[in-house]
Amino acid sequence: MDWCDNDMLHMEDAEFIANFQLSWPSFVKLCTKLCPLIVKEDTFAKNTFSVERRVAMTLYFLGQGINYRTVANQFAICKIVHEITKAIVDILTPEYVKFPESDAEYLAAMATFHGKQIPNCVGAIDGSHIRILRPTECSTDFYNRKAYYSILLQGICDGNGKFLSVSCGFPGSIHDARMLKRSGFYKNVVNKRLI
Repeated sequence: MDWCDNDMLHMEDAEFIANFQLSWPSFVKLCTKLCPLIVKEDTFAKNTFSVERRVAMTLYFLGQGINYRTVANQFAICKIVHEITKAIVDILTPEYVKFPESDAEYLAAMATFHGKQIPNCVGAIDGSHIRILRPTECSTDFYNRKAYYSILLQGICDGNGKFLSVSCGFPGSIHDARMLKRSGFYKNVVNKRLI
């Protein structure tokens, strides 16, 4: 028995949100959506963790900004983080991270900026460096102008902070404008699939 088994199911709502960055009902909904991609069966040689426990491990890691060792100490294992993160991206991105396509969607996105006195704006774009350990191959490509190794994250959000587009994984040395030109968003604009 570890922290997850002992405490997670008995947490008050505020404590659950503080640990996992979403409410219990949202957690259950997420587990249900991810289940087809991540469910594992016990074998003769090994018992597997439940879907709920594996999702909790991943959310705790992503939401607390901590290292793998801390997650391993809390949950007994953390190898699962990459698998669950990929499943979250594969399943939820098409449903929740999408740029407006219809006139009504454009107007709704622009309306999120009206209260901020930014007219005719659909989305705000920015980038961020995600610190990484020095890669063994092509390390100079990942060394950024801020003097550390990173990959880039570029996001476009509406006025409420909802992501409309996300692009991630480019080496930290790439300029923002170059990353924009390599993004799926830019390619869709150039091919007249957006805007």
